[in-house]
Amino acid sequence: MSNINFLHDSVFAYGGDDLGNPHLRGIETSLIQLAEVLAQHGHEIRIFNNRDTDMVHQGVHWQPLTAAKRAKADVVVAINDPRLLSLSHAKRRIVWMHNVTSLEKALRKGRLWPMLRYPAITVFSSRYQARTTTRLLTPYGKRVIPLGVNSAFLVNPEIRRTPPSNLAFTTQAYRGLDVLLGIWPRIRAACPQAILHLFLDPADVPAGLPEGVQVRGIMAWPELAVALKEMRAVVFPWDKPETFCLAAAEAQALGVPVVTRNVGALPERIRDGVTGVAVSSLLQMTDVLIQLLRENQIWQHLHQGAVANPQGLSWQEVAVIWKKHLLAV
Repeated sequence: MSNINFLHDSVFAYGGDDLGNPHLRGIETSLIQLAEVLAQHGHEIRIFNNRDTDMVHQGVHWQPLTAAKRAKADVVVAINDPRLLSLSHAKRRIVWMHNVTSLEKALRKGRLWPMLRYPAITVFSSRYQARTTTRLLTPYGKRVIPLGVNSAFLVNPEIRRTPPSNLAFTTQAYRGLDVLLGIWPRIRAACPQAILHLFLDPADVPAGLPEGVQVRGIMAWPELAVALKEMRAVVFPWDKPETFCLAAAEAQALGVPVVTRNVGALPERIRDGVTGVAVSSLLQMTDVLIQLLRENQIWQHLHQGAVANPQGLSWQEVAVIWKKHLLAV
């Protein structure tokens, strides 16, 4: 088995016991879950980030980033930043990219030279992310390995015969909440019984919400999974490129149709016209949502499509891909 070190120059301190904390982003939750599964497979896993103390959680050793240079490793995985590769003497190097990175940004942050200096495979979570990253930032090759979906959402959903009447917004507020609230009054006027559920921290929600909007707060994954199964669709109106979008993958795993903008990696999370709809404009999104709320046959088609075509992998399945292609030493 391998000694695998993950290096993350995180903006805040966190550990494995923070999994489920609503303040963690997809970067942190993905790292925790992959690391714990790899530890279950018998690998020696250490995560170095900007924490002050050591801890062991679910078989994963957590240490301050300053201790990384002294740690033995067969494989080192730098999160987002190839400069971290200088902290390890591992023979096998990986850069796990979670963000869209341009050549200009890499030059500005001093990341191009480390990418050239340290032979490393670059791992992306979507085809979009891999396609839009210049080859200068992947000189030693790249792989696309999707993120996993938490087991709370992998429940083998059954076909619903009675269509729900509610929509849900489940990602961070800055990812298009203002846009969704802007088009909601027209949707509500056309579909007076519809309710828009916001699974957000109330502190992130603006005052003076339109009629028919309910703030549900942040829920733990099992609770959120139960709530989402009662939604007619989940909406992602943001027009900025996502590199994966775990929230869309979670909804699809539950058999819930997703209506999203046709940008970034979101079209990879759904099968357009089969498990959801990818639109090109807010006007089209508004019309699609009204039609979806009014016409049960359309919802039934997309719901059945989502149930029959599961779009998410478990972290166990994702870990097998990592081991097969990258971690064998």
